[in-house]
Amino acid sequence: MLKKTCLLFLLLILTPYMSHAGTIDVNIKGVDDSVKTTKQQHYKEAVLFEAQYGKEIGRDGQFVAYERGVVIDTSTGLVWASKDNGEDINWKDAKRYCENYRGGGYTDWRLPTQNELAKLYKPDTKNTNPSTGKCKGNYRISKLFHITCCCPWASEIRGSETAFFNLGHGIRYWYDPSSSHDSRALPVRGGN
Repeated sequence: MLKKTCLLFLLLILTPYMSHAGTIDVNIKGVDDSVKTTKQQHYKEAVLFEAQYGKEIGRDGQFVAYERGVVIDTSTGLVWASKDNGEDINWKDAKRYCENYRGGGYTDWRLPTQNELAKLYKPDTKNTNPSTGKCKGNYRISKLFHITCCCPWASEIRGSETAFFNLGHGIRYWYDPSSSHDSRALPVRGGN
């Protein structure tokens, strides 16, 4: 336990001085690096994630939440903000919000695609976070996310319309980008 604590302490100190925390190589004493078991690989990944995102605070199927406000989708490798922007927003401002988001200390956040948002949708799940304002809640997304209304914007543009995804019904929509009715920004990083 003391060794693990010391290792985490060193990683937290050294991480700001490294170009990317993914370059950290964690060696487990007595383990041949040429032969990795799933458990050993998960341990290395957990150490790296804690160095980047803080302690793990929850799990829900393919999703893992960390204390610095991120949720990792282990099936896609995408890192999501754990909550949306919290109020109605048009597409242009949603794009700007995501690009300027600095969760976890990173600067490469972006607006997700419709396909990425669709992978968050879980038809057999009801998120029981309290609803806000006119939005009813009970969105079909992991409980690790705090979604304040149904419909995060997506990055795609088709003619004069922009995409969003309804997390209440699992439907892809195209709409006027100047509208902000029930629309939200949910930043993501990775992929693309």
